[in-house]
Amino acid sequence: MARPKKPVHERIDRLTQQHDGHLLWKGQMRRGKPHLDRVGNPVRVLLGLADHPTIQVRPCCPEKHPNCINPHHWRVIVEKSRIYDDAPPPNWSDPRSGFSNRDLIEIEENLELLQNNEITVEDLDMLPAHIKAEILVRGSGPL
Repeated sequence: MARPKKPVHERIDRLTQQHDGHLLWKGQMRRGKPHLDRVGNPVRVLLGLADHPTIQVRPCCPEKHPNCINPHHWRVIVEKSRIYDDAPPPNWSDPRSGFSNRDLIEIEENLELLQNNEITVEDLDMLPAHIKAEILVRGSGPL
């Protein structure tokens, strides 16, 4: 009887090592990019994109390590469906942001209200501190 398979995250942990802020892949490479059998790019698993084949990932490692799989060193590209215009965008939230889907919706709604002067900064005191801080950061950026 065959051995039971290990979970994918366990396989990724076994085949990586930390080095100077990079998560370096020690496993198989295919076409110059990290590859894990039956999964594809292990970065997709770390970003929660294994079930979203329409979302692309591209490397943007500052030091151009070809085997770096640190999720912060990869760019996520969500393209609009051109075949089916009525298809909804994929339901994916970036785990690197630290906010849940509900938090992101609340941030966007309150940011819009703040920009339209429907609420003031003092009204944001009823929100948790991390959400208020994110609204203020996004509101102070270029509009």
